[in-house]
Amino acid sequence: MRNRMGLFGTVPFLLLIFEHVHAQCSLPSFEANNVVPSEFYPPSHSFPEGFVLTFECKTGHKATGQGQSKTVTCSNGSWTELALTCTPVKCDPPPAIVNGEFVDAPLEVYEYSQVVTYKCNKGFSLSGKASIHCSEDGTFKPEPPKCVDGCVKPVIPNAYRISGKASPPYTIGSFIEYGCSPDYVLEGASQITCKGERWDPEPPMCIEPCNKPDFGANFILTQEFQSKSKFPHKSKATLECSRGYVSVDPAVIRSDVTCDRTTWTPLKLTCKEDPKNTTETSNALVLACLGKFGYNKWLTNQPQPVPTSSEE
Repeated sequence: MRNRMGLFGTVPFLLLIFEHVHAQCSLPSFEANNVVPSEFYPPSHSFPEGFVLTFECKTGHKATGQGQSKTVTCSNGSWTELALTCTPVKCDPPPAIVNGEFVDAPLEVYEYSQVVTYKCNKGFSLSGKASIHCSEDGTFKPEPPKCVDGCVKPVIPNAYRISGKASPPYTIGSFIEYGCSPDYVLEGASQITCKGERWDPEPPMCIEPCNKPDFGANFILTQEFQSKSKFPHKSKATLECSRGYVSVDPAVIRSDVTCDRTTWTPLKLTCKEDPKNTTETSNALVLACLGKFGYNKWLTNQPQPVPTSSEE
């Protein structure tokens, strides 16, 4: 009887296990819909009964209509139907540009990520990106370039013209010489010449200075640098321990840092509170207290020695 009852008692448990295993769903694939799960799951991943899985269009594809459901549900070991369907992105031919042309003959239709490249006619210079591509929304990006007569006017923040042509058009042989605002450092050639379609060499840059270095209250600039507020690119500054602090390494009492494009290089100096300063501070507090309450009063309150007779 016990064995029989034990067998019968096991049957519902086995049915529950079977039902639980049966309810699992494997990772679905809707290749024909051109979709992928919104989150990554390994191929061996399984999903419990009632799990809702969300899909999105593959890269380079877009939904065929509005309001399509992007989810499926695990039900009795299989997935419900997916409404979302995506088709490959197509782009119409990009526009032609004035005083320029396509490097290759244009197509009637372009696939996602296909590239179109422009070039300018002789004597004109390209302004903008030479190549544009068919993007995910079915348009070419970025905007097509323009072809201008000669070189494009350089835009160099914090630079000023020293000599050369002041304004366009910049034709072959036009040149400009540049300098930088105070505390800014010129990087590149100071003089550039228009070669018809480009500047030679490339226009320079004016590198921004660093602000006064701040590594915390433990450190202070040495006397020679304290009056400065701006430090040009590649310039140095020296720091030492602030008053009341001493270097952890007695062999290193100062350290140089270098301005590198608005950022200071690491400081190779560590300062700690001076133990002597702590003692002096404590003594100063004691003296301050004695001065406030009266040194004589303090002496009066001290135990007085009992006089002894010399005869004894």
